[in-house]
Amino acid sequence: MPRSKTGKTRLSVDSNAIENAVNAVLSGDKKISLREACKVYKVSLTTLSRHLRKFKESGAKQFSYLVKYDVKRIFTNEEQTLVQYMQTIARMQYGLTKKGVRELSYRFAKTNKKKFPPKWEHDKMVGEEWMCLFMGRHNKSLSLRKPEPTSLSRSTSFNKTNVNKFFNNLEDIHSLFGPIPPKENGIQMKRH
Repeated sequence: MPRSKTGKTRLSVDSNAIENAVNAVLSGDKKISLREACKVYKVSLTTLSRHLRKFKESGAKQFSYLVKYDVKRIFTNEEQTLVQYMQTIARMQYGLTKKGVRELSYRFAKTNKKKFPPKWEHDKMVGEEWMCLFMGRHNKSLSLRKPEPTSLSRSTSFNKTNVNKFFNNLEDIHSLFGPIPPKENGIQMKRH
């Protein structure tokens, strides 16, 4: 079974054209027929009649076309915040595994009181399918790898003063021997 479904190819619907067509059919002074509105505004007859029927059933005063493809999204604007947080964690040398990202995303959804599938609640992590699609959307900015341990001495010794000492020593060597030393194995770095 494929990870993501390939949908049917359908004509894209122009929201302005549908609104104009519905208003033209419903307007009292220059009222046109349904089929004529379809030809003028280049809208499918079935689509226009469905929107007209829904508008009449709703009893609203003004027609407005709403896009429905964002209905089942868990995170809308918050997804970028989640990605930025994951990047921050990675910069702090914490490391992210696939399971860790799934658990973190679940906790993020639960904290923000998002509506999510009941299986997420049971597993205490987001689903495999959601994770696969999430990584497809953010594969350029996130990379998941098994974190490698960094020793405490290595992470604490990599600081500004030690880096400055190294480059000062390198500058001293360049001043003595020029940009390219004649014999590299005979040069010893002095330690402070």
